[in-house]
Amino acid sequence: MPTSNGDAPKQRRVLTPEQRERRRKFYEYCKAKRTDKTSTPARPLWENRYWSQEILSASPLECLVKLYDGAIQFLRRAESAMKEGDIAARYEASQRAARIIEHLADTLDLQQGGEVAGKLDAIYKTALRRLIEVNTRNDAQAARDVIGLLEPLARSWRELGARQAGEAARRAGRPLFPAEETPQGNGRPRQGVSATV
Repeated sequence: MPTSNGDAPKQRRVLTPEQRERRRKFYEYCKAKRTDKTSTPARPLWENRYWSQEILSASPLECLVKLYDGAIQFLRRAESAMKEGDIAARYEASQRAARIIEHLADTLDLQQGGEVAGKLDAIYKTALRRLIEVNTRNDAQAARDVIGLLEPLARSWRELGARQAGEAARRAGRPLFPAEETPQGNGRPRQGVSATV
């Protein structure tokens, strides 16, 4: 007679045919990745001069918004992979989103950031916990929940960047969006008209 849970015989989990097919596809994908020696490795992003120029010329706030947008994009990719039943693509996309969120959490300065940094840290930890469920439970709702956490943050940082740009333009004494001036026949400038549909 067993005396503890460790002595009890383990029951095998019965998988549905759909789960077995997903596991088989994932196994074949991993096996192909391990044995594929002929494929050339993808060039790192920093070797793309247009991408690196865009990043190097961006402000820290713009880089932050790009990180949020990238994480959201990978989570949407994971969600669509779940609908298609592509386990490998789901795993890859969710891992890339997790790496971005981990980077965001690691770069927080909790001492100088005060209450805002503490709240962001809690959001990132919640997002990372939910991302585990994306892979362990194949849970599309978890991916949507993380997107719901990140989208308001990205929107807030984007609005802050636009506000800072407007203030910088006002301090410099020039309008943010100057009106287009075109000379008329009598030599007076005419204000450009923008049409809205």
